Amino acid sequence: MHRVDKVFEVLAVAVACALLLGASAHGGAPQDFDDKAASGRSFWARVSHPHRARYLSLLEQGQQLVEARRFDEALKLLQEAVSLETKEPEGHYWLARALLGMDRWSECAEENLRILRLDPEFTPPVARPLFFDIGVCLAMSGRIAESVPYYQSVLHAARATPSELSFLVMAHWNLGDSFHALGRLEEAIEEYRRGLALRPQHVMLHFALGVALDRDEQAQKAQDVIQAGLRLDTSMQVVSLDRMDSFPVLFLPAEDKEFYLGLVHKVAKRRTLARLYFRRYIERAREIPWARRAREHLSELGGAELGEAEVETRGVGLAERGPLVRAVLAKAQELHRCMDGQPLGKVVVEIALGGEDPERRRPRGKVTCETGIAPDPAHKVVDEALACVEKQVRAIRLPPLEGSPVITFPVVAR
Repeated sequence: MHRVDKVFEVLAVAVACALLLGASAHGGAPQDFDDKAASGRSFWARVSHPHRARYLSLLEQGQQLVEARRFDEALKLLQEAVSLETKEPEGHYWLARALLGMDRWSECAEENLRILRLDPEFTPPVARPLFFDIGVCLAMSGRIAESVPYYQSVLHAARATPSELSFLVMAHWNLGDSFHALGRLEEAIEEYRRGLALRPQHVMLHFALGVALDRDEQAQKAQDVIQAGLRLDTSMQVVSLDRMDSFPVLFLPAEDKEFYLGLVHKVAKRRTLARLYFRRYIERAREIPWARRAREHLSELGGAELGEAEVETRGVGLAERGPLVRAVLAKAQELHRCMDGQPLGKVVVEIALGGEDPERRRPRGKVTCETGIAPDPAHKVVDEALACVEKQVRAIRLPPLEGSPVITFPVVAR
């Protein structure tokens, strides 16, 4: 590598001297000299960056694919791009963005840190703080303590302008999560509160603050904060049965998702679901200190059965909802028994009412199994549980109603 660099240096000097001597010998005008000097610079650029055109083409294509969220395709192009121009920080930036989109956290962290080594003053080509991405990738790769100063740098540099507000809120949230995962609850609580001060309508920040307060033995404050979040979630985008299991959120550590779900469901009086998620958390986080708190919640919940708050209805008025819910709850014990031996499993039932027999209103619909019910979805235990649930669903005697209402509810072990 050093020898190649020396050859380039000699060649550059030779080109410059040739241009200078040529201009002097022929009495060339200053413009002639400028033209020849520009030609020399172009030649030097071609010699030192022979793959520049290919690099720029790959970079442009990779950036477009990243922005289209086609990360797998982008990755191949950007890896080739950085192999051609290893010292160009922008190529590494878009490669890191592709890796981040694929949840390849360790590689994402290394690429972002490489950018800082290449150019400590690098400014991303989009309005997204580089230090924010570094914090995310470090934290999610398990280097949680290292993520803290990067989030703090984002907060120190940013201003509460409309364009930067979202990153300020997320930086407070993510910094709170890092403190939370490190067991620094007071600092986590403070960061969540700062985020909420900037965006009071942020539902998930209410839940994050509630979980931190709960673990800090401030149970009543935790409940109040989560209830405030539930009141904000008027469209049920977060806590409805079919959405809450798929938060578009990264939890730190990943198993904390189960604790969040358990606590929010408990406050929302969805007791059987709360029990399920606390059981799952304990199974996944046996050695984590917060497992003790999850066991305390399980003890408080007792042997809860399917409750009214866990039965969702659509297409019916308030007066019609009561008879429908009572008809489902009448089968609660039998439905729970179907899940005996599956303490971590959940079946979601959706009943669409209608058909040719309005008096009996026989349910027609679907019964779906969540992956957590068993290691192998084709396992006979799963088939038996589903068959049992389907049998009990068919036996539900629902009242006659106009229209085509839909009922959704979970079935879990007691």
